Amino acid sequence: MDVDFGGYNIGMERGGVVVLRDHDARWAPCFRCVAAVIRTTLEPYKMELHHIGSTSIPGIKAKPILDILGLVEDIEAFERQHPKLEQLGFVWKGEYGIPGRRYCVLHNAEKTVGYLHLHTFRRTHPEADAHILFRDYLRAFDEKAKQYEKLKETLAVMYASERDKYTSAKDTLMQTLLREAQAWKQATDPNTRVPLSP
Repeated sequence: MDVDFGGYNIGMERGGVVVLRDHDARWAPCFRCVAAVIRTTLEPYKMELHHIGSTSIPGIKAKPILDILGLVEDIEAFERQHPKLEQLGFVWKGEYGIPGRRYCVLHNAEKTVGYLHLHTFRRTHPEADAHILFRDYLRAFDEKAKQYEKLKETLAVMYASERDKYTSAKDTLMQTLLREAQAWKQATDPNTRVPLSP
């Protein structure tokens, strides 16, 4: 993919220590640039793309890797698009532990630096709702975002070289915040669907 990720302050060494950077205003434009490339490459196939994860939440530290949520009408039809994504440099990983997901990652040619994760679901999949709801809740409530950031900072020290443990140790708080987000969303929109997990 012909995107200057370094110029957007995106990229983390693969297999190295967990790195958290202060929020960077360049991350949102980076998402828009990447999304435009993906949409153009997949044409005439259509998919909806959302910036998710900590880089999408202003004011909190994040690993400098973009997380992108893709929403499609038919996940099997999307799967047939994976050669086009591979032409951009994506590595196709299939469900990768989450039923119904199609997961791709992008890194540099040497496979030493990771840039982005693309998580694609059928539009009606509960995981898709959860990702967006979690993001919107933390964007709406700074104190919740800071609570999440504080845990991330603690875990980045505890599990500096164990990224899997760093990720799994966030789960309890993420589930708590998601339940709060569900209550918040249902209070404003009683007809909303209730997602299961972020």
